[in-house]
Amino acid sequence: MNIKSTSTVRFQIITILVGLSLDKAISKIADKASTAFTILCIVYFTINILNFYHAKIVTTESPEYKPGKNEAIYEIMDYLLNSLLMIGFLIVALYVDEFKKFLFANIALRLVDLAMIGHSFISVSRSKRGGEMLRANLYWAAYSTFTILLLAMLIVSITHCHMTVALWMPGVLLASVIVDIALDYSINWHFYFPSEPEVARIP
Repeated sequence: MNIKSTSTVRFQIITILVGLSLDKAISKIADKASTAFTILCIVYFTINILNFYHAKIVTTESPEYKPGKNEAIYEIMDYLLNSLLMIGFLIVALYVDEFKKFLFANIALRLVDLAMIGHSFISVSRSKRGGEMLRANLYWAAYSTFTILLLAMLIVSITHCHMTVALWMPGVLLASVIVDIALDYSINWHFYFPSEPEVARIP
């Protein structure tokens, strides 16, 4: 298997899906019925997907993340999970103006993310930068779990506690992703901006 060519194809597919997702979400702003509520959801979605995309550029394509054994299986699983994750973003983009569905779609997205983190975790012991990878994976797993709980709490508040959907709800999500980015880049700075240029290079 030509790892370089498959990595390039995977990167191109991810880029196309990110572009389609952003187009679907941002196009909702042009809708005359668009509200501040929908715009907050779109801003949350946009920041979220761009953060994920940056992580994919820096980490997924790095040779440090490739296991020495069963590399073909790793590549196939990585390709499938990345594609599924980005298709998930595309689905989320369709519901930025339907808040309850937006919440459920984001939970599904985070569950796929946890599967990806688990997949990445498997290769940690085979990496020269195992300590860094372990720290990053543990942080990502913790934040995804926190986000799932937060989304579930909002769903319960709306569905079972009969709370009125209000502007503060997407505001809380937006605040959480901003805090996440600040913590993520602080904790995993060398991960996103490695001192070795080859780690961050796309084939």
